[in-house]
Amino acid sequence: MHHNREELIERTIREFELLDMLVGSLSKEDWELPLKRPESKDPWTVKDALAHITHWKADILRSIRGQRRPPEERGLQENEGNHLVYMRWRDRSPQEVLEWHRQVQEDLLIA
Repeated sequence: MHHNREELIERTIREFELLDMLVGSLSKEDWELPLKRPESKDPWTVKDALAHITHWKADILRSIRGQRRPPEERGLQENEGNHLVYMRWRDRSPQEVLEWHRQVQEDLLIA
């Protein structure tokens, strides 16, 4: 399937708006709901999932800008990268994750 720039931007905006509407209406308890994950993986909550999505979206933004990954992220396998994101964001508030999610979207559209 071939994508053109305008369609990709429209889809990015539409998908962001749907996700943002959903996460913007979550209660404190909703953010803390655990996700079903194998016992060998970090115990993600809804908040951790949004941090994960946002991290990899920010990684795409870095790529668009021609920037390299931070040194501590280079060469990591998928599970190691996911663990790093989890450790960085697990003690932050849902509001911080939500603000970051919105900032990355804004920066991505500018880029």
